[in-house]
Amino acid sequence: MKPALKIVKLTDIVPLMEADSAKVEYLKRIIKSTGTIRHPLALAALPGNKFILLEDASVLEAIHSLRINYIPAQVIKCRDTLKFNAGLTAGKVVLSDVRLFSDMFPRALHTADKEISGFCDAARVRINRKDDAGVIVYFFRNKAGQLPPALFTFLKYLRGHWSFCSGLMPGRIRAFNVKCGTDNWLLSIDDLSIKDILYAAQNELLFPPGLLKFNFGNRIIGIEYPVDVLNENVPVGQKEQFLHDLVNLRLNSGFSDFIKNGVYLLNY
Repeated sequence: MKPALKIVKLTDIVPLMEADSAKVEYLKRIIKSTGTIRHPLALAALPGNKFILLEDASVLEAIHSLRINYIPAQVIKCRDTLKFNAGLTAGKVVLSDVRLFSDMFPRALHTADKEISGFCDAARVRINRKDDAGVIVYFFRNKAGQLPPALFTFLKYLRGHWSFCSGLMPGRIRAFNVKCGTDNWLLSIDDLSIKDILYAAQNELLFPPGLLKFNFGNRIIGIEYPVDVLNENVPVGQKEQFLHDLVNLRLNSGFSDFIKNGVYLLNY
C-alpha cells in the first residue's frame, strides 16, 4: 500500500475529540526539544479540501500553540465503511452520577439496567464492568436521526466527575488475557456511524480524548519532519515533496519494519 502523505494547513483540520491537557504539554516539550514533528497526523479527507482528525486534538493544540501553521499528515478517504469503535475505561465511577444527570434531561435520554427493545434507534452508552451489569443510557435521536447535544453534555459531565483512562484497544489487535486487580469500568457507545461522526464534527460537538479508535489500515510513524521546513516560506508542494523524500529515505535505509497490526516503524 502506498500511503497518501500530504502537508495540511491547520485551519483545514476539524477535530473530533477534545485535547488532553497533560498530553498537550508533553508534546510541546518534545517538539521544542527535537525541532521535529515525529509522526504524521491521521486524517480523513472531506469535500471542500477539509479534513477530520482521527485522533484526539492534543497534537493539533500543541502545534497551534507553537505557531506552526502546517503539519505532515497521512490522509485516507472518509468512507461509510471506515471502521471504528467508541470506548474508554474509567475509574472513580459512581453510578448515582448517571441517575442524577438523567433526572436533569428526562426527554433527551433514558437510563435502564438492561436492554430495551423499543429504543433501537437510540445511541446507547453502556457503563459496566465484569462483575457489575452497570447501566445503559439511551440518547434519543431527533427526527433527522441525528445525535442529541445531550450526549456530549453527558460525556463532558462524566469527565468532570470520573477519571477516564486509556482507551480500548482496536478489535483487530489481539492481546493475552492477564489477571489484574482493577476497579476500572468500561464506557462504550453503541450504534455510532460515520454520519454521526461527521455530524458531530460539523457542529463542533467533541467526544472525550481517546474515545474514538479508527481502523484505517497501515500507519506511517517516525518520520521526524523538521519544524523549520514547515515554517519555511516556500510553496506547500515543495514541503510535501520533502515529506515523500524523507519517507523514501527511511524506507530505503534497510531498517524499515512491518508488523502485523498495520504499523510501519521507520527507524533511522
